[in-house]
Amino acid sequence: MKSVKHVGGPNRARRRKGYWSSKSDAELLALDFYSEDPSKLPRLLEMEPQTDESPEVEFSYDTTQTGTGMVMCVHCKKSAPNHNRGFVMQFQNGDRILIGKDCGRKLYGESFSHAERDHREAAERGSLLRKRLGVLGAKLRLVELLETVEGNPCWLAYGELRRDFNNAMPDLAHELADAVRSRDGALYANTLIHDVEAEAAYENRTGRKAPHMKTVSVVHSVLAGRSFFKMGEASPDRLVPDYVHRAKAALWTLEETDKSNHDFRLFFTALNLVISNLQSEAERIDVLPVAFGMENGKRISEWAAANRLPSFHAELARWYIGNRDGVTTVRSEARGWVSSEIHLPSAWPLAPHAELREIAAILSK
Repeated sequence: MKSVKHVGGPNRARRRKGYWSSKSDAELLALDFYSEDPSKLPRLLEMEPQTDESPEVEFSYDTTQTGTGMVMCVHCKKSAPNHNRGFVMQFQNGDRILIGKDCGRKLYGESFSHAERDHREAAERGSLLRKRLGVLGAKLRLVELLETVEGNPCWLAYGELRRDFNNAMPDLAHELADAVRSRDGALYANTLIHDVEAEAAYENRTGRKAPHMKTVSVVHSVLAGRSFFKMGEASPDRLVPDYVHRAKAALWTLEETDKSNHDFRLFFTALNLVISNLQSEAERIDVLPVAFGMENGKRISEWAAANRLPSFHAELARWYIGNRDGVTTVRSEARGWVSSEIHLPSAWPLAPHAELREIAAILSK
């Protein structure tokens, strides 16, 4: 590797300090930072000029992405194009040279690294500024969409059903939550099976055959719609208003212009996380028809019977704990009598997926 030199030659230290960092946000918004085909740029020199000036990184290029083919690095001793990735360096008079990214770092060391970093940070800021303008331009629509999401009745319907279920069937709710937490929704039941080892031992000892049974716990079925039956998580109706509030507040702070690249990155990361959280809450709504479907109800009913739990019944319109005659049971609590029955909606609420997809699409531009 050659000794560290400044871009433009071994003794060239007169670099325009902070060239890209001196650009205003308005200037950065108006500039391009990438060249699709650097070999077609005007005033491109085949040899490095004899000058004390250190050129600046004007563009970066990656022809593996653009498909325009390799280009010739001004420092490589080859007669054919030999670089896919590198930088267009421009002198103050407008002349340009091409330097492959590895050549620049190897030949010019820290000086080149500073120029490259200056350009990269400016390019990132230009991208962040354009993204900011796009979001601000759609701010009113985003607020409208967020308010529509917050006002969707699905959140309240989910919360009410969850509270009703936990209050009406606390023992069953606890058992199902335990199955979700510790067994990924697997519902176990005890069953009697032949104890083959005990039978063989008895026959060896006595010379006679006799059945020996033992109780084992086996998977009876697997619970569907498992996310609904988890405990310890707040319901969507309690989470969604806070998520929406945070998203709207973030949009208003985006009006502030004195933000660094780091500030912008944190902002967009946080905003995207909020939208991701809203999408996760919408997915919880999607499980309701499965969790309270007749197939899942039958599965739970058979499992409860196998474990000699209180008699559980599932119907299209209701779930309940009942006696042998199918009559809903009640239990006494400190505040009065509580029915072991929940009523299911005639039509399940739909989550606002379309609105959330539109929000995500706006933020991804």
